[in-house]
Amino acid sequence: MGVMNLVLVIWRIYTVVMAENYPLNFWISQALNGLVLGGVYALVALGYTLVYGILLMINFAHGDVVMIGLPDSLRCSISRRLAGWKARRRWWCLRSC
Repeated sequence: MGVMNLVLVIWRIYTVVMAENYPLNFWISQALNGLVLGGVYALVALGYTLVYGILLMINFAHGDVVMIGLPDSLRCSISRRLAGWKARRRWWCLRSC
């Protein structure tokens, strides 16, 4: 049953790739984006698990950390322009990125 599901998933991916005509680097980029986002979700879930395991109480402060980290990292990556990490610093980058 598992092999059949794998064959169906691979066939569906193949048909979508052929129908949409997106380049291969687009699909690789999307797969990496999904892995990175899944890693962030896993770290947040691990934090909740550790805090709950120690305190036996849910602490929802992890969302604040993620919501503060996102704009800050976005500012830093834009200031670097992702061009070989050699761009000029901008005044709105809060920390030394």
